[in-house]
Amino acid sequence: MQLKKVEHAPVRVGVVGCGVVAGYGHIPAIHAQEHAKLVAFADPDVSRRETQATKYDLPGFPSFEEMADAVALDAVAIPTQPAIKLDMIRIAAARGLHAFCEKPLTDTVEQAEELVRLMDEAGLFVGMAFIYRGKPVVQRMMELLREGAIGRLRAVHIENLWDYHGLRDAAVRGQRRRRALKNLGTLDCGVHDLDMMRYMTGADYATISADGIVVEDENEFPDHIVMHGRMTNGVLATIEESAVWGHTAAETPSYCQSYRMLGERGYLHASAESYKHEAELRVVSGEKQWTETRSSAKAWEQTYRQFFDMILGRAVDHRFLAEGRDGLANMKAAREVIAKCPDTAAALRT
Repeated sequence: MQLKKVEHAPVRVGVVGCGVVAGYGHIPAIHAQEHAKLVAFADPDVSRRETQATKYDLPGFPSFEEMADAVALDAVAIPTQPAIKLDMIRIAAARGLHAFCEKPLTDTVEQAEELVRLMDEAGLFVGMAFIYRGKPVVQRMMELLREGAIGRLRAVHIENLWDYHGLRDAAVRGQRRRRALKNLGTLDCGVHDLDMMRYMTGADYATISADGIVVEDENEFPDHIVMHGRMTNGVLATIEESAVWGHTAAETPSYCQSYRMLGERGYLHASAESYKHEAELRVVSGEKQWTETRSSAKAWEQTYRQFFDMILGRAVDHRFLAEGRDGLANMKAAREVIAKCPDTAAALRT
């Protein structure tokens, strides 16, 4: 694909969808960029779009089409529900706009394939909000790996044990919770882990096996899963994902998140509890051992910075920015995880 570059800076950006994630993640990250400029918002919900329009003193519109007709744009951020992403990308592709999408890319693999094809044919870039890749602690681990601190990588273990907002928020997030569990969490927050495995190993999935159990009686889909696999470069992969880690607690408990990388000369182990935004990184490198403390905050601004550099045609050192093809590959892996879990396969047929 020959990428069409934006020939001027700042890049003019509109936002389609002014919900929760847009409000705390996408919009502030765009606003903070040196080479980008927020110019407008679109959302059919009057309250949501007016909240952002008032906050940033910018126009708001009820639809993407109306925004694009009224305001000059170079790119669009699309932090919407996956069900309408393809429709939004059709508009972006037709108008020559680069796009940055919230995960998951779409509702189905087939929709994601069409989305990627449309943007490729138009010479446009699709960035993805896989913001775990750019966490400072993850970038430090990748730096150590590149430097040979642990030798050749042989195995990676990723753990994400949390309560998915727990039963305390079920009334508010019921539909999202059910959708996530229907996909073993993999097309919602768990898809970060499928993506992180591909990023950390620098390879795609060659084989996948998985299973899950139902812990919360009311759930019809597994809410705790374990996936094992082998990557195309031979690295062993393990992911453990829970949506019920303290789900009965009256107050939100901390959840456990860790990354382990085993090499031929040592290992790296980063672990963090939620809401602290710091991780302890243990390094065992041959005869040397030490511990570092690094930020585990989600990399919203860093990820958007790489997106704008990409569409401006600027060099990106140690790129971690994910693109549409990554989103598609992660969805294919998620579908295979689902197919490997008998309880989920049976539930989906009923």
